[in-house]
Amino acid sequence: MSSYLAPLGLPDGAHNFSADAVYFRFRDADNRPVWGVCSYKQVDSALYKGADPEVTRSAIQKSVCLVGRGDSPPWRAAAARLEPIAHAFIQHQDSGVLHGVYESLKTVADAPDELLLELRSVLAKYDTRMLTLLKLRLLGKRVLFMSSDQPTELMCSEILALEAAAPGRPMCLPYITLSMMDDPVVAQCQGFVGASNRLYKQKWREQFEALVENNNLLFADKALERLVSPTQADLRFVDWLQKMCRQSRCHWEGSEEWLRSQLEDYLRGLRLAVEASGVEGDKLNAAYGVAFVQEISRQDEVVRWLSPYGEGGESVGGGDIASKSASTIAAGRPDPGGHPGAGQPSLQDVKLRLVHHAKGFMAHFNNL
Repeated sequence: MSSYLAPLGLPDGAHNFSADAVYFRFRDADNRPVWGVCSYKQVDSALYKGADPEVTRSAIQKSVCLVGRGDSPPWRAAAARLEPIAHAFIQHQDSGVLHGVYESLKTVADAPDELLLELRSVLAKYDTRMLTLLKLRLLGKRVLFMSSDQPTELMCSEILALEAAAPGRPMCLPYITLSMMDDPVVAQCQGFVGASNRLYKQKWREQFEALVENNNLLFADKALERLVSPTQADLRFVDWLQKMCRQSRCHWEGSEEWLRSQLEDYLRGLRLAVEASGVEGDKLNAAYGVAFVQEISRQDEVVRWLSPYGEGGESVGGGDIASKSASTIAAGRPDPGGHPGAGQPSLQDVKLRLVHHAKGFMAHFNNL
């Protein structure tokens, strides 16, 4: 574990930002889950009291790291506690702030598992690509996120928010450094991986099946792109989610909890599609994508992840699903029970499909 801390504490390209944060996960030698938060600061050498006289660089870079164990890291609480400590210790050279830090930070482990970034923000940024990314995650595809021109913290937060929306939530790697390129930990990860070194982008097709950069989603294989491409029901569903999420946070509809409940409905419908047969099964398969449902059905682990969704109208997240369903029906969405975006074809469908194709064309053009 110690071999990872030094490169993770000072992320690739850290000199481009005065402050940043890194979130990481991996397993130790005993296969126990380990998580960590590193708060990075960059200080002008001339203002740093403890600088070595032989230092010739104009800035000094330091990082304070918090490492813990467990499957449900308290990301938000850990980051909130660590940032002021790092600020005082690095930027103000206040070593006294370290006294009692260990005892203070031990209570972080008891904090709730709160995300750093709302899924609403991820939806606003990625629109239909959010569902595509969740499909890739369900299939266990290796997806590389690049953040060469933005703080690493934002990329890590997006990855963790997406990971939390997928059932099962096995290990992801919110951030890796260049020194980890050939590490077995990276090679064995089947999911989202974050990086900021441009060398990863140059070789991404050798190690990964999809690339996310600057809101764009690229595929190494056209067959995979077709497999996870949004169906018409997917496009309707995301369009409806976006409209509802643009409303006031004071309402249940459009809130963060509401959005997660709708994604649970989506997974519940997918579970039904995997199990259904006959005419009803054909309808469900078409709504989610026939080839996609067939591929999901072949993966026993994914089917097991989906098993808690569906029976009796209950979701993994709990809550009064009946009342939630009633509110969504009143808002104009079809009755849950299959794909939440299922419905009769309309002129709006043509518009949604054209917009989707236009965005795909622009993404391809921007990456030529």
